[in-house]
Amino acid sequence: MSRFSSLSERAMAMAMLAVPHGASKMLKTGVALGALKTGTRLASGVIRRNPAMAAAAAAGAGVLWYLARRQARSAANGPIDSTSTRVEARRASAKPGGTGNGQSRAQPRKTTSRSRARSTTPSQ
Repeated sequence: MSRFSSLSERAMAMAMLAVPHGASKMLKTGVALGALKTGTRLASGVIRRNPAMAAAAAAGAGVLWYLARRQARSAANGPIDSTSTRVEARRASAKPGGTGNGQSRAQPRKTTSRSRARSTTPSQ
Protein backbone atom coordinates (compact mmCIF):
# COMPACT_ATOMS: atom_id res chain seq x y z
CA MET A 1 0.00 0.00 0.00
CA SER A 2 1.50 3.38 -0.94
CA ARG A 3 1.37 6.60 1.03
CA PHE A 4 -0.92 8.24 -1.50
CA SER A 5 -3.62 5.59 -1.20
CA SER A 6 -3.45 5.71 2.57
CA LEU A 7 -3.70 9.52 2.51
CA SER A 8 -6.86 9.44 0.42
CA GLU A 9 -8.37 6.80 2.71
CA ARG A 10 -7.54 8.91 5.78
CA ALA A 11 -9.00 12.04 4.17
CA MET A 12 -12.22 10.18 3.38
CA ALA A 13 -12.43 8.85 6.92
CA MET A 14 -11.92 12.35 8.36
CA ALA A 15 -14.56 13.78 6.04
CA MET A 16 -17.02 11.09 7.10
CA LEU A 17 -16.49 11.93 10.75
CA ALA A 18 -16.88 15.67 10.17
CA VAL A 19 -20.24 15.55 8.33
CA PRO A 20 -23.61 14.73 9.89
CA HIS A 21 -25.02 11.20 9.58
CA GLY A 22 -27.40 11.84 6.64
CA ALA A 23 -24.85 13.82 4.68
CA SER A 24 -22.39 10.92 4.46
CA LYS A 25 -24.54 9.28 1.78
CA MET A 26 -24.57 12.51 -0.19
CA LEU A 27 -20.78 12.80 0.14
CA LYS A 28 -20.31 9.23 -1.15
CA THR A 29 -22.64 9.99 -4.05
CA GLY A 30 -20.73 13.17 -4.87
CA VAL A 31 -17.42 11.34 -4.85
CA ALA A 32 -18.84 8.65 -7.13
CA LEU A 33 -20.25 11.23 -9.56
CA GLY A 34 -16.92 13.08 -9.63
CA ALA A 35 -15.07 9.86 -10.44
CA LEU A 36 -17.61 9.07 -13.16
CA LYS A 37 -17.21 12.52 -14.73
CA THR A 38 -13.41 12.26 -14.69
CA GLY A 39 -13.50 8.76 -16.15
CA THR A 40 -15.83 9.88 -18.93
CA ARG A 41 -13.47 12.72 -19.89
CA LEU A 42 -10.51 10.37 -19.95
CA ALA A 43 -12.36 7.74 -22.00
CA SER A 44 -13.56 10.29 -24.57
CA GLY A 45 -9.98 11.47 -25.07
CA VAL A 46 -8.75 7.92 -25.61
CA ILE A 47 -11.58 7.16 -28.04
CA ARG A 48 -10.88 10.33 -30.00
CA ARG A 49 -7.23 9.32 -30.42
CA ASN A 50 -7.79 5.58 -31.04
CA PRO A 51 -11.16 4.91 -32.69
CA ALA A 52 -10.17 1.45 -33.97
CA MET A 53 -9.23 0.30 -30.48
CA ALA A 54 -12.55 1.59 -29.14
CA ALA A 55 -14.47 -0.31 -31.84
CA ALA A 56 -12.54 -3.51 -31.05
CA ALA A 57 -13.25 -3.08 -27.34
CA ALA A 58 -16.96 -2.59 -28.03
CA ALA A 59 -17.05 -5.69 -30.24
CA GLY A 60 -15.22 -7.72 -27.58
CA ALA A 61 -17.65 -6.56 -24.91
CA GLY A 62 -20.55 -7.59 -27.16
CA VAL A 63 -19.08 -11.04 -27.71
CA LEU A 64 -18.52 -11.50 -23.97
CA TRP A 65 -22.12 -10.43 -23.26
CA TYR A 66 -23.44 -12.87 -25.89
CA LEU A 67 -21.40 -15.78 -24.49
CA ALA A 68 -22.50 -15.02 -20.93
CA ARG A 69 -26.14 -14.91 -22.08
CA ARG A 70 -25.82 -18.27 -23.88
CA GLN A 71 -24.17 -19.86 -20.85
CA ALA A 72 -26.94 -18.58 -18.57
CA ARG A 73 -29.60 -19.99 -20.90
CA SER A 74 -27.93 -23.38 -21.13
CA ALA A 75 -27.61 -23.49 -17.34
CA ALA A 76 -31.31 -22.71 -17.00
CA ASN A 77 -32.27 -25.39 -19.54
CA GLY A 78 -29.82 -27.95 -18.17
CA PRO A 79 -30.39 -31.65 -17.75
CA ILE A 80 -33.02 -32.92 -15.37
CA ASP A 81 -31.67 -35.07 -12.54
CA SER A 82 -32.99 -38.60 -12.96
CA THR A 83 -31.85 -42.16 -13.42
CA SER A 84 -31.54 -43.73 -16.82
CA THR A 85 -30.20 -46.89 -18.38
CA ARG A 86 -28.56 -47.30 -21.73
CA VAL A 87 -30.29 -49.58 -24.22
CA GLU A 88 -28.00 -51.13 -26.79
CA ALA A 89 -29.28 -51.22 -30.37
CA ARG A 90 -29.71 -54.63 -32.02
CA ARG A 91 -30.34 -55.46 -35.64
CA ALA A 92 -33.84 -56.65 -36.37
CA SER A 93 -34.02 -60.18 -37.71
CA ALA A 94 -35.53 -60.61 -41.20
CA LYS A 95 -36.69 -64.15 -40.35
CA PRO A 96 -40.42 -64.68 -39.76
CA GLY A 97 -39.81 -66.20 -36.35
CA GLY A 98 -37.12 -63.71 -35.41
CA THR A 99 -37.14 -61.17 -32.65
CA GLY A 100 -37.58 -58.21 -34.99
CA ASN A 101 -40.59 -55.98 -35.20
CA GLY A 102 -42.39 -58.23 -37.71
CA GLN A 103 -41.76 -56.08 -40.73
CA SER A 104 -39.50 -57.33 -43.47
CA ARG A 105 -37.51 -55.22 -45.84
CA ALA A 106 -39.06 -54.46 -49.20
CA GLN A 107 -37.23 -56.29 -51.96
CA PRO A 108 -36.52 -54.34 -55.16
CA ARG A 109 -38.62 -55.46 -58.11
CA LYS A 110 -36.86 -57.14 -60.99
CA THR A 111 -37.52 -55.57 -64.34
CA THR A 112 -38.37 -57.86 -67.21
CA SER A 113 -38.75 -57.19 -70.87
CA ARG A 114 -42.54 -57.01 -70.53
CA SER A 115 -42.52 -54.61 -67.62
CA ARG A 116 -40.30 -52.11 -69.40
CA ALA A 117 -41.99 -49.14 -70.97
CA ARG A 118 -42.54 -49.62 -74.67
CA SER A 119 -41.74 -46.86 -77.06
CA THR A 120 -44.79 -45.47 -78.79
CA THR A 121 -44.18 -45.24 -82.49
CA PRO A 122 -46.91 -43.95 -84.76
CA SER A 123 -48.43 -46.79 -86.71
CA GLN A 124 -49.08 -46.39 -90.41
